[in-house]
Amino acid sequence: MRTWLAVALTLAVLAGGCAAPRAQSAFGPPPRDELLQPLIADSDVLEGVRVDANTWLKTYPVSAEGGLASIRRQLDRLGPNSDVTGRRFDGLTTWALRWAFNYDQTSTGCRVRSATIQVEAVITLPELQTEDALPPGELDLWRDYAAKLRSHEDGHVSIYLTAAHELRDQFLSTAPMPDCRSLALVLGRQGDAMIETIRYNDRLYDAATGHGAVFP
Repeated sequence: MRTWLAVALTLAVLAGGCAAPRAQSAFGPPPRDELLQPLIADSDVLEGVRVDANTWLKTYPVSAEGGLASIRRQLDRLGPNSDVTGRRFDGLTTWALRWAFNYDQTSTGCRVRSATIQVEAVITLPELQTEDALPPGELDLWRDYAAKLRSHEDGHVSIYLTAAHELRDQFLSTAPMPDCRSLALVLGRQGDAMIETIRYNDRLYDAATGHGAVFP
């Protein structure tokens, strides 16, 4: 007997960029009605367990008119908002981890036949408009900041991708059980524990990096 068991979508919201508190919360799936630039679209299968990874970039415009002080004010006003804290950040990464199992019940017990793990992330970053309005030195300052902010958010994504593959390894190492209900409960707990691991690793990462970069 084969049955698909889908596990509820769980997400958290992360903030990077300015040295400011980061919030975590249940969140809706990454938006599909907005113009997102694909960054990662990868899929690999190991012994019947598939990992699908997708990451998108979303930008918001910031004008260089008015110099560094004006840019800072725009970042504070236009940066992505955390629904949990009600505060804005220069950069933000939202992520989703979900999984589904295809399992077989036989006379000797229930085993995982196949599984799918999906990890998704949306990185939101500022994009400077009218760059020629800045003197070369200030433009270099912006570009250095933007690169560090992007690198910081990419680091969050790496945490999620690593976790998805670690979860695959756990699914593969799970032994058959007497019935599929028991097996589903064990696999679900593994997924829930991995979500908590992601959150913990995110906190360590933000603490170690000071949330990425500060501008100016």
